[in-house]
Amino acid sequence: MVLTKIFFTTSAGYGICETQKMTYTKDGDVLYSVMIGGPVKDFDCLPLELAKKTLRAGRYAVFTHRGTLGNLYKTYQYIFGTWLQTTREELDDREDFEVYEHEISSFDDPDNEVKIFIPIR
Repeated sequence: MVLTKIFFTTSAGYGICETQKMTYTKDGDVLYSVMIGGPVKDFDCLPLELAKKTLRAGRYAVFTHRGTLGNLYKTYQYIFGTWLQTTREELDDREDFEVYEHEISSFDDPDNEVKIFIPIR
């Protein structure tokens, strides 16, 4: 994986999991697409090359991953393997997404911080 420097000067950056495009491999791995971007007031001046996405409102469980992005999968393993199995919350059929509020200077930076929003009912 190649990661270039991500820096959002005025607001947070988002990574949105496209759940409608998710598929499972024969080995049980999950394949999905991710849309990256940032918030805008409206779509009126959005260049044609960019896609627009509106997230549906609702409740979210919020988790914070701190550490290298290479270990981000461990936070997801905790969310879906431990937390979801022990909570009374139920997943909702909306996209989960990540919020990057701080500069990501390196994939391996132990000071990286990512907020993960998991849709719940």
